[in-house]
Amino acid sequence: MVWSKGKASPQFGSCTRSSVIFLSVIFGFMISGGALAHGSTGGTCPSGANYLNQSGQMVTLANMGITSCFYVSKANGSDSNSGTSESSPWQHLPGTETTCTGNCASANPGPGQGYILRGGDTWPNSDLGIYWHPSWSGNATNPIYIGVDQSWYNSSVCGSGWCRPIFNCQGQICADVGNTGNMFFLAQWGSHVVVDNIEMTGLHTTTGQAFAYVKDYGSNNVYQQLYLHGWSHSSTSNGDWDNAYVYSSNSGSNSCLHDSIIDGSDTTQDMLVALFAVVPCAYRNWIGYTTNGMEAVGWNIHDNTFGPIMTPFSGITHQNHLFHFGPDAGQTAEFIYNNFIFVTNLGSASGGAVSLWLNGNEGSNATAYSFNNLIYDVGPGNILNTSGHNSIEYGGYVIFNNTFECGTDSNPGGCDSGNAASGPMGTYASANNHYINNNGSTPVYCYTTYNPCTITTNLIQSISTANGQGYSSGSLYPFSPQNANGGTVGAGTNQTSVCNTIAGLNAAAGAACQNDTTLGVAENTANHTVSSTRTPNPRPGSGAWDAGAYEFSAADPPPNPPTGLTAVVN
Repeated sequence: MVWSKGKASPQFGSCTRSSVIFLSVIFGFMISGGALAHGSTGGTCPSGANYLNQSGQMVTLANMGITSCFYVSKANGSDSNSGTSESSPWQHLPGTETTCTGNCASANPGPGQGYILRGGDTWPNSDLGIYWHPSWSGNATNPIYIGVDQSWYNSSVCGSGWCRPIFNCQGQICADVGNTGNMFFLAQWGSHVVVDNIEMTGLHTTTGQAFAYVKDYGSNNVYQQLYLHGWSHSSTSNGDWDNAYVYSSNSGSNSCLHDSIIDGSDTTQDMLVALFAVVPCAYRNWIGYTTNGMEAVGWNIHDNTFGPIMTPFSGITHQNHLFHFGPDAGQTAEFIYNNFIFVTNLGSASGGAVSLWLNGNEGSNATAYSFNNLIYDVGPGNILNTSGHNSIEYGGYVIFNNTFECGTDSNPGGCDSGNAASGPMGTYASANNHYINNNGSTPVYCYTTYNPCTITTNLIQSISTANGQGYSSGSLYPFSPQNANGGTVGAGTNQTSVCNTIAGLNAAAGAACQNDTTLGVAENTANHTVSSTRTPNPRPGSGAWDAGAYEFSAADPPPNPPTGLTAVVN
């Protein structure tokens, strides 16, 4: 894999690195006599419908296929306890290799088991990292659950209401998982495991090693409602600013991160990649105050908020909001939609800041479908890029109904930052996009290598024209139409047939295509959860669509009221 311009990828899903880690783990099993058979039975699970399923509904653990539960409390537990009730919890989660003893150490997680962590308890550096063995797996019907009971919490920490359990490396280096030189909070080798509602903080890096909150080596795992923050560094060299990351998975894993907060606002705001190397699926995540949002292959990236992106302590300014390398594990289509991308904070530095780059590194014949994305107030450089730098095929592109402010509010630049790969290319189709730049000039994306290339019904406006019609970053929904007279209203062509094609490939993406943008998600800073930003408006089944990410509706909330007014009494 090519990682970025001229860089070799530190992708840990590569044969060499992952083979080393895998052999280390297998060797450990051989020394210990091999994994024990599953069969231990936990106690009764929490009964409340407080658990988020993959359809976005709140259900019970029983509905998720969890049939028995073990309980874990750092403050009140003992590994010699049975672990089968909240009154007799273990102190450690299985996989806590350095400190898990007694009944915790003999546990063999299997299908249908839940592991409930007491809210507000903290597992410190000495209990981390945790690795979940390959044999500790659920199945599609009965996964393993690692998470919470929102009625069980440490009131001295949480107060009168539940708060998340905490994994805290305390600004130190977490344990070396598998003696591989990789420092992880959680290394997941099992499959069909749900990790839910945990706070992870205190990651600290030094030069030349890989540091991460979560590395997924299994498959079909789900990471949801996590709060990940509080990282730091001691080195000021180039060695670790882009090797540290929050989440990465294995190629072909079909694992997913969703409804989570990755927030560096409580850090020095000068390091860390949020989504790295391989991310098959990421949706409804809020990602801000990192130096890179996503640098990874993947195929299902939607309803995320990326921004602001910050300058790394290395001083390098080739930063990325959403750098999509290409498809994962032979996927023939990718879906990048409803993402909200804003603010590149590079100070006075200039550089190739990437806002949205589709199929940017990986050779393939996959088609990237990209729609309902909003980009505004971003740094100079690569606003919208397609394909990469090598003489290989990068697939096709269907890019429609996006809104792009091509630069900062005060000084928008040009929008013509597409790449011209020298290898054979697939279809390039661009329609109904709203481009806002410095002079209203037409972006150029039709290169001779695309076959065929069609550009229709895009609206290109200068910043002054757009602002004059009410399209601005100061609106409640940035660059949305404020009335029926806006230039985007009715300016597009009907894309229902494209939506039908998408629906045949991915039902959720096809349904989203029939509506305008959700505008990503917002962060509730009180409890660090995500919430919906806006209710999307439907696109018409027949007749003209609006251009851009929005479909005007008189029912939308009104624009923000004017400020700084002075009352005059006559």
